[in-house]
Amino acid sequence: MPDLVKSKKLREDRAKIDKTIRDFSDKFLAEKREMSAEERETWKKMNDDYNSFTSQIEVAERAESLDNPDRVDRSKLPGHRDKLPRERSDREPTPDEVRSLCLNAWCRSQFGIQLTKRQAEACKNTRFNPRSKKLTLRLWDSHQANQAATAFRSAHPNRAVEAAREATKAFEKRMSSVTGASGAYLIPPASMLSTIEINLLAYGSVRSVAQTIRTASGEPLVWPTVDDTSNEGEQLGEKTDIGASVDPVLAPMTMYAYKFSSKAIRVPYELLEDSTADIPTLIAEMIGERLGRITNRNFTTGDGAGKPWGIASRAAAGVTAALTTAIAADELLTLIHSVDTAYRMNAGFMMHDNTLLNIRLLKDGAGNYLFGSNLALGAPDTIRGYPISINQHMASSLVASAVAVIFGQLLKYKIRTVNQIRMYRLEERYRDTDEDGFVAFLREDGNLLNAGTAPVKKLTMAA
Repeated sequence: MPDLVKSKKLREDRAKIDKTIRDFSDKFLAEKREMSAEERETWKKMNDDYNSFTSQIEVAERAESLDNPDRVDRSKLPGHRDKLPRERSDREPTPDEVRSLCLNAWCRSQFGIQLTKRQAEACKNTRFNPRSKKLTLRLWDSHQANQAATAFRSAHPNRAVEAAREATKAFEKRMSSVTGASGAYLIPPASMLSTIEINLLAYGSVRSVAQTIRTASGEPLVWPTVDDTSNEGEQLGEKTDIGASVDPVLAPMTMYAYKFSSKAIRVPYELLEDSTADIPTLIAEMIGERLGRITNRNFTTGDGAGKPWGIASRAAAGVTAALTTAIAADELLTLIHSVDTAYRMNAGFMMHDNTLLNIRLLKDGAGNYLFGSNLALGAPDTIRGYPISINQHMASSLVASAVAVIFGQLLKYKIRTVNQIRMYRLEERYRDTDEDGFVAFLREDGNLLNAGTAPVKKLTMAA
């Protein structure tokens, strides 16, 4: 019962802060003036406190479910991370355990580190070479990657990772390990693969709202576009010829495969030697974070010059704000209606978290807040019913000419991924500090599909 009492108290405290935030907002709207620097710090602190209480409530509610006498097995709870396979010989290991044993063997197999009996057996049975310097990891296919992204963006940010993990459990048991002449090839264990893929989503805001296509190789990929918006059918009389054909406007969009690196991840020899340390998962977390950040930067602001086109760079002009440092409620509403109605279906907003902090103050002419919190529903927060995606590579402050907000059918942004991550173990480079290095490479491109009627438009601050 103590957790139940705690969560109730947290919700009451959050409700008080929510009322304070609204009263604070009403004050400045009534006085029709901007906040001072001191008042803006107070506003920011109140919002930070609100978000902190929200996170604490989620933890307390989860604890309540564990205290329930009718609870399910903890290992089946969302977010549960499987433990490393134990050293047992009374049963056959599962394919996922075999892959995990092989991967641990690859991480530790250098300079005399002794493999465990089960690691050695797993490598032998799968013909996997743990001493290879190169390891190629097969990623999910296009359908699986998009399924995870859909679950991620459809949940409230506090529960997005948990939702993506739940959605991907169904396709985590598949395939086994093989080796090739050029080195080792491995379908990684589910825990590592999920960690890489979900961290790519968590640290890559554009990836979570885009459509991904994964290809086996990296040759240029032509994606066709069709613009038929100026054509329509016709009414015919009896025995009337249909006349000449009217062709749609066809145009190709070519996508390439630019190379991105995680940079070297340095791991102390002592940690590699420790057989209880889950090295693959630790490395997977950092790979997903690092590659997620660098690709998201390009998918947001890239200029297409030897790199992907960013969604903010390719978004068409929608609205220019009247001021350099503030956004008006009417400007956001105008941005929505600047996008064709066909593209307002399944549309959404994207902005930096600091921009959202400013927008949470805004009301329409009837006194209703544009911002809507959907935490209780487990759904994303919204502006006028359209979901918000926070992208920390968008403009972090409202300054002259900054692209502050984009809106539209964000799924029109396409990401092409070569369906593998190459990992290398760097044994000699960091020997003077008694560390091993691990580096990963990923090849991707991104662009906004625009057949003629802009699916995504931007709000730009005044010059």
